[in-house]
Amino acid sequence: MAKVLIGVVTYGKQRYCLDEFVDAVKKQTAQADVLFIVNNGESAYATLLRSLNLKSVEDPLPAQTRIDKIVNGRKYLRKYALDNGYDYLFLVDSDVMLPPNALEVLLQTKGDVIAGVYLKAFELGGKTVIAPYVFRDLGKGNAQLYTYEGIAAPRVMDIGAAGFGCALISRKVLDKIDIKTMGTNQVGAEAVAFFVDARENGFKCV
Repeated sequence: MAKVLIGVVTYGKQRYCLDEFVDAVKKQTAQADVLFIVNNGESAYATLLRSLNLKSVEDPLPAQTRIDKIVNGRKYLRKYALDNGYDYLFLVDSDVMLPPNALEVLLQTKGDVIAGVYLKAFELGGKTVIAPYVFRDLGKGNAQLYTYEGIAAPRVMDIGAAGFGCALISRKVLDKIDIKTMGTNQVGAEAVAFFVDARENGFKCV
């Protein structure tokens, strides 16, 4: 049986959906440990999580920007997973509600980096568009966001990149690929950079 760590980068403003999120995590049909990492300076929220019997740490590294806080947290989880012998790190955003079989289904794909599909609001051409956080690789450094209709049918498919809100990463990928930004403060850039690096190193992203 694979040893899996569900890693959650979170902060106090996500308290509004904490009960629903924890309920969804506890209902997973595949066994996993869970670790919350709270932004530096939010000791009170980390204490609240621990009072609910949730394993939680405060990020030891300070950060000024939102993207730096997120990257710091994800780096911490990567190192924790490697240092503690986990086979997979399952990154989940604290406002993404997992169906009960989410982890089980992702494990069954046998991929190296496996993204579960979830929806996000994107600003495209001055309009807000709700779309899956998954990109098709068009080659030569170009990518295209999938439409809902283009990815709605349940299946396993190769992808160019995706968000980290529901992403299962194998240990062999964690060993080789670090988490970084792409020279931009845009949230989500660290996920795209990771997928690009993984594919360039021959890992299968689905």
